[in-house]
Amino acid sequence: QDQCVDYGICTALAHHLDDTQLSRLMSELARVIRGKLIFLDPTRQETSLVSRVLWRFDRGSFARSADELLAALAQRFEIEQVEQYHIYHHYLLCVAHPKPSRRAE
Repeated sequence: QDQCVDYGICTALAHHLDDTQLSRLMSELARVIRGKLIFLDPTRQETSLVSRVLWRFDRGSFARSADELLAALAQRFEIEQVEQYHIYHHYLLCVAHPKPSRRAE
């Protein structure tokens, strides 16, 4: 149902999806969320040995840069807050809400 979810959380999923699947995910999230989306995914920045090793074993084949993920989000969401941090990988964390024109799709 359209706008049936107050808050959506998308955690560590985008790097498992090709560009078409990612676009479909963003469309569906924008359709069902009436409030906010919390989005978290590792980004493609192989700056440490640990990160490179972890990416080698990760089943996600579509690691993207923070800019690429933000561009995908910005097509259907108004981005309210962006944070980036590093543990073993670099991560992108954002809070966003669907653009009004996209809610009706």
